[in-house]
Amino acid sequence: MIKFPSTISLIGMAGAGKTSVGKALAEKLNYKFIDTDKVIEDTHKSSLQGLLENMGI
Repeated sequence: MIKFPSTISLIGMAGAGKTSVGKALAEKLNYKFIDTDKVIEDTHKSSLQGLLENMGI
């Protein structure tokens, strides 16, 4: 039996397809998909662009 890692992280440039690939992988492997951009936006009640502008990052 193949043992899969408990966590898979995708890193790349904006627009590279991380979310699309992540959702497909999660469905195929029966993993939970977490979009960290969405988590950050929900936590701070702001868009990522707004956070970058307000925090000067």
